[in-house]
Amino acid sequence: MAASNSLAGLVTVVRKMHFGGSSTKARKRYVISFVDATNSIVIGGETHTMKVSDLGLGLTFIDDCSNLLVYTTSTGATTQVIPAAPSSDGLRICTNPISAGANVSADITIATSETGQITIIGY
Repeated sequence: MAASNSLAGLVTVVRKMHFGGSSTKARKRYVISFVDATNSIVIGGETHTMKVSDLGLGLTFIDDCSNLLVYTTSTGATTQVIPAAPSSDGLRICTNPISAGANVSADITIATSETGQITIIGY
């Protein structure tokens, strides 16, 4: 499943905080999780981009993000921690699995038994 097509319906806001500036300039921090129990999720690379606008949070730009934590939904045991960063234009989140190489934004797969979690800051 491509993230740009239907990730918004899979996103759950775990925590949120708004800070700084006026209401139009306030930055927002979200901790979000996403899981699909029927289909695996393929996101983050050049093929299946994780666009900020597709997360369903009303953000148009991302300043910063955490690594992508992938854990087993039933037990909460961590299965992967995948380096992630905003793209240079701030419109998407890029992932870089360690095995893919240092200069490659590669797709990652979150299995049906796993949940992905990431913290994003933007406006």
